[in-house]
Parts: sequence; structure tokens; C-alpha cells
Amino acid sequence: MGIMNAQASNTVMEEKLPYYPNETYFTTEVIGLGEDFILDHWQQYVLDHGGRSEILGYEKGDFQMVSKDVRFTPLDDETVTINMKMAPNPAETGVNLSINVKKDDGTYLSPRGQDKAMAQKLEKWLLDFNQGLTRLEKQEVFNHVIQKGK
Repeated sequence: MGIMNAQASNTVMEEKLPYYPNETYFTTEVIGLGEDFILDHWQQYVLDHGGRSEILGYEKGDFQMVSKDVRFTPLDDETVTINMKMAPNPAETGVNLSINVKKDDGTYLSPRGQDKAMAQKLEKWLLDFNQGLTRLEKQEVFNHVIQKGK
């Protein structure tokens, strides 16, 4: 059985969507991992931080979820709403994971103005989450191989 060495993306893209001009999405590319694996660990993060989630839609590999009342680590445990989207990356070697963060006052976290430092914390957290997924997947494959060998 061969083990694939997945590479975690080391960048986060910030983008605005044409129909949602007030929202900035932060996107990282998770290479070599499937939607189910990412979703399981995303949902675990939300639950571990007091949130609850609702699926908004799933069609042709695109998945959308909203998670409310999440004590969000990069924002000093401020309670926020996180909109999450996943879709296959263009090369079909992994998944683009995109999030935006709505604060309690109704504003969205963006890299402009006073939010710049918070946006940088969010970018770092998203990269760390991505790299953590890759480490978890490698550990789970390793544990599976060890179990089969017993």
C-alpha cells in the first residue's frame, strides 16, 4: 500500500464574491484530502468551540455550511458566525476551503482598516488548520497501517 505525501498550501487568498460585496472570503487549498475528511474535522472544531452548524447546500461537489456561536480562537474567542464553503480545486487534487467571519455587530472581518491585524490572525489560523489536517491524515494512515500489521 502506497502512502501519498500531501502538501498543505502555504497561502491564503482573499476574495470578494460578486453577489456579496460586503463579505471577504479567505481561501486555502487543501491538497490531497477529501471533502468528508475536511468536513469531519471542521465540524469537530465548531463543536469544540461551542458552535452549531447548518448545511446550506451541496451540489456538484460544492458544499456550504453556516456555523453560529463559535468562540473563534484567532479573534480571542469572540463569538462569531462562520460561513464555510468547500469546492474541488481547479486541478482536482484537493479542496478549496473558504471561510468568512461575521462578528456579533453584523460586520464581516476584512483586511481593510482596523481589521487588518485580525485578518492576519485569521489567515495564520486557516493555514495552521490546513497543515493540521494534513498531519492528522498522515497520522490516521500510519495508525491504520500499524493496526493492519498486528
